[in-house]
Amino acid sequence: MQKEFDPMMWLYAQYNEPHRKYHTWEHIAHMLMRAGEIHQLTGDNVSVLTKPQFWAILYHDAAYEVHQPAGANERGSAHIACKHLSQPWVMAGHGLSFEDLKTIEQIILDTTAPHTATILASELVI
Repeated sequence: MQKEFDPMMWLYAQYNEPHRKYHTWEHIAHMLMRAGEIHQLTGDNVSVLTKPQFWAILYHDAAYEVHQPAGANERGSAHIACKHLSQPWVMAGHGLSFEDLKTIEQIILDTTAPHTATILASELVI
């Protein structure tokens, strides 16, 4: 029997790679914390992050190699996110749709400098 892929365990290993200085779990935690602060300021009863925004934050620096051409790491991260999250048991387990995957991909691509939101969902993340 094939063991199902766990995206969180994979991400944990990635963000703990020794060559990472800034793009670590602490960076991800800071982004999630900032989203929570924004949520408190707005006073909404709704979660501040959509599922695509949450997963885009988790995956936006999944690919990280120093001295890559502009956008290469972001394109790699978007590709990895779509590959990982499109697995049927991951999609079903986390309630993701194919539209969510497209949104996750675009949010991650929008994190490329100069960090321009091309879709509304990117605004909170970048």
